[in-house]
Amino acid sequence: MITFQIKSLQHSIVKYCQKLRTSTQFRKQEGFLLVCGKKIIQELPKAYKLKSIFLLKDEKLERSAEKKYIVTEGILKKITNQKNPEPYAAIVEMPCFKDLSIARLLICDEIKDPGNLGTLIRTALGLGFDAIFLLNDCVDPYNEKVINASKGALFSIPIIRGNWEYLLEFKKSHKLKLYQADLGGDSFLELNMDDSIGLILGSESHGTSKNAKKHATKLTIPMTKKAESLNVAVAGGILMFHVSTLCQKI
Repeated sequence: MITFQIKSLQHSIVKYCQKLRTSTQFRKQEGFLLVCGKKIIQELPKAYKLKSIFLLKDEKLERSAEKKYIVTEGILKKITNQKNPEPYAAIVEMPCFKDLSIARLLICDEIKDPGNLGTLIRTALGLGFDAIFLLNDCVDPYNEKVINASKGALFSIPIIRGNWEYLLEFKKSHKLKLYQADLGGDSFLELNMDDSIGLILGSESHGTSKNAKKHATKLTIPMTKKAESLNVAVAGGILMFHVSTLCQKI
């Protein structure tokens, strides 16, 4: 591992990190993304190669990388866009999964909020879902806020992106039955779900799309009249827990 010490905010690697953090297109082009925080970096699966790590002087990290940069606090703030960043950041290759075997699929239908998506990714991993499908204009899963909210879980669960045509092909090839969260559906407690399912959660503002209503069975979470609805991450957690319990995944 080659070690460098940099003090200039104008250094090319600082600008490179900023672009990785802010540009979806640049991340795709480079095949790398920026992650921040000691716990996330150290818990990355060993299969992931770290291109670079960034540390304050005298800090240590139990992961190796091609290059190590000793930086100032000002540079870390610039790289991470955080007022009080942890003294650790890294450039890591983007996740890539092959030979998928899927019986439980979480489908996010144009979810825009990065905190909600990150929480759903973390919950899906914890409750034994096999993959996540992001429909159409979902927030970029490698957005810095999604990475932080997921606590790095997105490096351990496949994430697929596509439109409805691709989802229906995917559903057919994996023999999935689709269910969607909807206030007008039957109670999820009354359903006997098939072992192979796709669970659709809609956007925070508009709910599930017309295609979801057309192709999926409606589910609802019974609630008192004191609340109209639940946050999508909360509702998703309840439904995923039920699915996992029925399928004896936890």
